[in-house]
Amino acid sequence: MPATLHVQEPTPFRHSEVTSPNWELVPFEVGCARCGHDLRGLAEPKCPSCGLEFEWSQAVPIEQLVCRKCSYHLYGLSETRCPECGEPFTWAEALEDYHRKRKPLFEYHWRDRPFRSLVYTWWLALRPWKLWRIIDLHDPPRIRPLLVWVALAFVLFFVCLGTGQGLELWCWNNYAWTRIPGRGWIGPDFSEIPAYVLRAFQSQFVYFCFLVIVGWVPLSLLSLLIFQQSMRRCRVRTPHVVRAWAYGVPTSLPIITVLVCGSVCLDAIAQWHRSGLGRLLVALIPLHVVWSLTCAYSRYLKIPHALGVAFASQIIAVLAAFALPRVMQAVLW
Repeated sequence: MPATLHVQEPTPFRHSEVTSPNWELVPFEVGCARCGHDLRGLAEPKCPSCGLEFEWSQAVPIEQLVCRKCSYHLYGLSETRCPECGEPFTWAEALEDYHRKRKPLFEYHWRDRPFRSLVYTWWLALRPWKLWRIIDLHDPPRIRPLLVWVALAFVLFFVCLGTGQGLELWCWNNYAWTRIPGRGWIGPDFSEIPAYVLRAFQSQFVYFCFLVIVGWVPLSLLSLLIFQQSMRRCRVRTPHVVRAWAYGVPTSLPIITVLVCGSVCLDAIAQWHRSGLGRLLVALIPLHVVWSLTCAYSRYLKIPHALGVAFASQIIAVLAAFALPRVMQAVLW
């Protein structure tokens, strides 16, 4: 009886194992997500340059890469053409598709699903402890859509601020809702609201607040980049800091503005005398920013003393933002 020849095919590595992948079957470059150090040839999931500990399933997702057209698994291929449908591809495109499918965030879906991903990402950004569990260092930052995200936050803040200021003026001038016996309810004239809103957009208060915020948001990024010693020690690259800043600083501005204006209008309708709820809500803006940056630096960037870095950066940014209008006034006039 002739002997049967058993041919053993190469077994793909499993992400649950501690062993490193078969580097001969990994056709693309693999670098550390934080410092960019070349990880090819390593046996342990730890960067020798910055000390970042990771999982091989995050750093080398070779088994999860599929064809964009027919979803054929690309693991083990030596040519950049799908054997199932013949679609050509590049490994960079396959990695980009992999990250885009895993993360339903605005920075990955700002072209194909802009509104849906915007609302979802905003809801996550208001809960930073949840957001920074979803985003990983191995997900490459997309700087252009992140800047679009910040620009949309500016626009929404300006619209909410002007509209809220107009409603506040209208409420304080039409605050008395009274009931006259035998005549029913006497209420304010709602047709005057557009005029008050238009007047608010022309007021100096709205532009002053917008100027302060416009100065504070980029100054927050500059203040975070001041801590170069901590960034060099942990080998943190600037795009990751930009991502932490984009999701942490301008996110809460439109929401908090709506709450503040709503509380002021409630004071006017209920004939309260400045209950202080609006000021309390204003204080939530820097507190939320510090909290979000702390979560980003501790869970995402994995930098020690995250709370100290976030708090110090906001102190610097706030002081510089309030001094910015006076500096501009002295320079222009």
